[in-house]
Amino acid sequence: MRDVFVYLHRNKTRLLPIAVVGFLFVFGFIYQEYNRWQKGLSAKALTPTAILSFNQTVIPVAAGNVFNVGVNLDTGNQAITAADIAIKFDQTQLALVNITQVPHPIFKTFMPTVTDSNNVISFDSTQVITQANSGGRIDFSMAAFDATASDSGTASFNGTINPLSILTFQAKPQLTTSTIKFVYDGVGLSTDSNVIATATGGSPEDILMQPISLVIASLAQPTPTPTPLPTGLPGVTPTPAATATPLPTASQLPSVSPSPSASPTPKPSVSPSPSPSGDTQPPTITITNPQNNSTLPKNGSVTVSGKATDLSSISKMEIFIDNALVAICSTASCSYKWYITKLVSGFHTIKVSAWDKSAAQNTASSSITVNKNCNLRLLQYCLF
Repeated sequence: MRDVFVYLHRNKTRLLPIAVVGFLFVFGFIYQEYNRWQKGLSAKALTPTAILSFNQTVIPVAAGNVFNVGVNLDTGNQAITAADIAIKFDQTQLALVNITQVPHPIFKTFMPTVTDSNNVISFDSTQVITQANSGGRIDFSMAAFDATASDSGTASFNGTINPLSILTFQAKPQLTTSTIKFVYDGVGLSTDSNVIATATGGSPEDILMQPISLVIASLAQPTPTPTPLPTGLPGVTPTPAATATPLPTASQLPSVSPSPSASPTPKPSVSPSPSPSGDTQPPTITITNPQNNSTLPKNGSVTVSGKATDLSSISKMEIFIDNALVAICSTASCSYKWYITKLVSGFHTIKVSAWDKSAAQNTASSSITVNKNCNLRLLQYCLF
């Protein structure tokens, strides 16, 4: 052993490059295997296919009246085991008065739960309603297990549930127009809506696509009911019609010489004043972001925004993505946070519509390309 150390010491200058090369070879092999392992994990990643939607889109409602909104789920041909539902609404215009969870053979537990004095576990709707009317956000979850059974696991589910829950709202006197929509912050985040599936040999993953379904609740003006005319009053004897006195004949009237008719004094003609012309020009719309004919990276999100100008004021703006309504604004500018990580690569269309106070309407459109190879770290947009 002593001879080995002596040999290494005497030949260290010649052996050092060999040791460095050997170290680099081992390091490169380990790095290559690590990348291969990472690619294997990526290959197992599930594709987002699940869709959350509402069973209604536009609801006219009078102040004080209630209406129901159903929450639907489509797993997109993948088996799931749980879902988190987060819904945003304006609590100053609407009030959540009830939430009904529809019984399901797989999803037997809805959360949050509460245990009564008899140790019976049930969905705590009171907590959800109280928090919703305080902060304008509805949060609940469902899972494929039975919290009341010792063998809690049930099974996975693949298909559609229409509906999985029914929300009952009441219109407040302050209601004008209010939007009900799902909360969605991106892929894999636990602060928004999620639909959970598990790949074979993998970990649970969120497979929810960005929800585009929303509900617009607007104030409906009540139709006045006409008052029927009375057909008769009880206990009142109708008064008989008076008998008409006959007029004297021409031979009974004294003859009277007619007075000459006076010539009428002509009045000067007055030219009519021209009526003022109203605003008949439609609004001018500009899609400020993203740029037309631009390429967006298939990661993160982009803010879609537009603005409108008009001779009169703007009453409403709407944003459409691939012909689906995603945002409504009552000002001269409108924006929407669009998560594009889960989109299909290729062409997509953006449309922005605006109305002025005289009901004149106009629409502007643009086209963008979603490209998974565009690097967000280098460019905000990758122009053609």
